[in-house]
Amino acid sequence: STPCMYEHSDCPQLCFTVSRSERECFCSDHFTFDQHTLVCKAPDNIVVVGNDHGFVVVNLRITAGQAVSYKEDPVVDFTLSNVGTPYSVAMDTSSRLIFWIDAKDQSVIKFTRLIFPAETSILRNVCNCSIFHSLAIDENAGVLYVSCHSLAGVGYVYVLRIKDASSIPLELIGMVISGNVISLATGHLPVPRDITVLPLSNYLFYVDVSPFLPSPAIIQCQLDGRKCEAWLSKDLWPGTRIYADGTYLRLFYTGDNKVFGQNFHKNFSWELCRTISGNAVGCVAYVAANIFSTSDTVPKSLSKMAA
Repeated sequence: STPCMYEHSDCPQLCFTVSRSERECFCSDHFTFDQHTLVCKAPDNIVVVGNDHGFVVVNLRITAGQAVSYKEDPVVDFTLSNVGTPYSVAMDTSSRLIFWIDAKDQSVIKFTRLIFPAETSILRNVCNCSIFHSLAIDENAGVLYVSCHSLAGVGYVYVLRIKDASSIPLELIGMVISGNVISLATGHLPVPRDITVLPLSNYLFYVDVSPFLPSPAIIQCQLDGRKCEAWLSKDLWPGTRIYADGTYLRLFYTGDNKVFGQNFHKNFSWELCRTISGNAVGCVAYVAANIFSTSDTVPKSLSKMAA
């Protein structure tokens, strides 16, 4: 017999015999096997891309020249049925649970666990939502933020607890943004669409598409939905997608067939920026000029992946 035969329980995925008495454990994808906890842990920079056939997992590595490369490790393909068209995706790397909204059926949240073989499951009636718009995950707290609207057309942002060991992996905790309560940030009832969170900085951002606003606006709040401020409204449209980068404290957002980036911090004031630059356009133009060239164009969508 070999070590992999009588010690296979220590290797949850792949086991390789090193000698007659020694074996080495590996994970079947980009995850790294932890010899102490005996579990496969996600790497620091992992990207999950959804398509009509399932999900593709890509590991980003820093090369010797300090460049970011996706070619160092092979791409892992998880083929699934009933995926639809993933529109908003959020992954909890500790449990390998991935949640997504299908653009072809936004009345439910779909989920799977990225293990072989992967299967698609459907969550219904997890909160008072008839149409889901966006998902964002806080892995530190183990919760999922969901934006949606009800049958009456009222917009909400809910928080749901991720339950790894349960057959129904989401449990409603509460509501942090309600379309029934006037927002102090805008003076109108909020209509939240795309959302993103930055847990370590206690930030929740959402795109407010209220018809009472001159144009859509990005609203910045605490994670509990309090202390909201109108953060930016220039160059936005109802389909604007947003993504918060915690490493560089920067918010990326789409608009006018481009991707813009704006630095932020706890004491950021859009009014202060506008005062310093002379006008709001100057703020956006300055950041855009330092991050993207004027010729940089991307589709009017920004896929958000949990890393």
